[in-house]
Amino acid sequence: MKKKLCLLMALVCCVAVFSVAFAACNDNGGKSGGNVVVGDNIFTEDASYDDIYNALANAKSYQVTTTYIEEDSTISYTYTYASDFYYSGYVADDGTYDYYLFIDGKYLYSVEIADYVEAVGTTVEKQLAEYEDYEFPLVSAAELLDDIGLVIEKDGKLVFDEEVGGDYVVGSGYIRYEGDALYFGGSTSDEDGEMKIEYCIRGVNAQYSLPDEIKAMKADAVWARNVQYNGGYYEYGEYNGEECYYYLYSPDGKKEDTINGLPVYDR
Repeated sequence: MKKKLCLLMALVCCVAVFSVAFAACNDNGGKSGGNVVVGDNIFTEDASYDDIYNALANAKSYQVTTTYIEEDSTISYTYTYASDFYYSGYVADDGTYDYYLFIDGKYLYSVEIADYVEAVGTTVEKQLAEYEDYEFPLVSAAELLDDIGLVIEKDGKLVFDEEVGGDYVVGSGYIRYEGDALYFGGSTSDEDGEMKIEYCIRGVNAQYSLPDEIKAMKADAVWARNVQYNGGYYEYGEYNGEECYYYLYSPDGKKEDTINGLPVYDR
């Protein structure tokens, strides 16, 4: 079960990273990327596996929260995949972290807000949106359900997979339908103790909105420190007091003359 959990975390973290850098459902301290709102009523007891899976495959927006509960700590990750932005964040005993990715005009903006022991501060970056072929939502809800891998089809219904294996505590698994939300999870146990994990997928096709305070931050955006374009990798810097990008490498050895309108120099 832990292996499958790691696959999910790798998936969602990669979504955040490729921009150049990521209890039950909650609003993540009021910064849940548009807040939790009601979505389509697709998670019902009488819904078939195909009904749910097809609805998720065609979802234009949704939200997923993963919560880990151990003896003395709780941490929850929330991800919002909307039609025009992406959000990821977490709430833990040591603080919170929020990440937004959105396009406005010709620029792609990323906003990171860290407020935990290791880091405190806000970083706002921008790059030309044409450098990346972004489509929102970035990961389909059906693909995410497959990658979590804890539910299967049985007798035409969506059920928890009791044969998940690994450190899974047999009999602890469950699945709960709440109309616009689907909850499922279970427990793992090893030499470090027991941990409860719960997933919640909700807000399918809901109308999420990017918070106004996040939109306003674009006025303070600086050029992205790292940019990947046409297979090449570039890093922001200065040359003789002039803003520029330094060429790092590309598989074919080709480099751009400019990145984000700034000149490119060899390192």
